Amino acid sequence: RAERATPAARAGFRKDDMITTVDGQPITTAVQFNRIIASKPPGTKVVIRIMRDGREYTLNAEIGEETKSK
Repeated sequence: RAERATPAARAGFRKDDMITTVDGQPITTAVQFNRIIASKPPGTKVVIRIMRDGREYTLNAEIGEETKSK
């Protein structure tokens, strides 16, 4: 879920968006997506393709700092 004021929300993600590619790499699992994103340093710009309501969209995002949960 893309909460307000998060990197995901700033990039344009909405609830129920399905990520299909990151920088041209096909995404088939959440684990794969997380590994790709985690491998990039903060500030890196990425192109993410998503499916939303049966249509494909392109989002341009910037990798943010990792936050630790308490």
